[in-house]
Amino acid sequence: MELAFDALNDAIDSDKTHLRTEEGVRGYYFVSFLALRIYFGILRRLREKELTSKISVEEVMFELSKVMKIREKNGKKYFAKIPKKARKIMDIFPEVFYK
Repeated sequence: MELAFDALNDAIDSDKTHLRTEEGVRGYYFVSFLALRIYFGILRRLREKELTSKISVEEVMFELSKVMKIREKNGKKYFAKIPKKARKIMDIFPEVFYK
């Protein structure tokens, strides 16, 4: 539980809710919950591959934020140029990137 709390406050930066409506607060916590699920999904995979000493969840998210997928009007999809470090990280999650 403490690990989840730390992840929410530190990595996901969800310690401040400047929301005034109940609907806004619910939406905020729903998105925080989704972010937490993603965070721990990444952490689980890094642990499975014994990579936690080499790369952090935050580094994974940062490197993958550089990856852009392009969808043309004709429906064709492809990735824009992918940095080398991001490509290595993508290989850790083949079911997400190589369907």
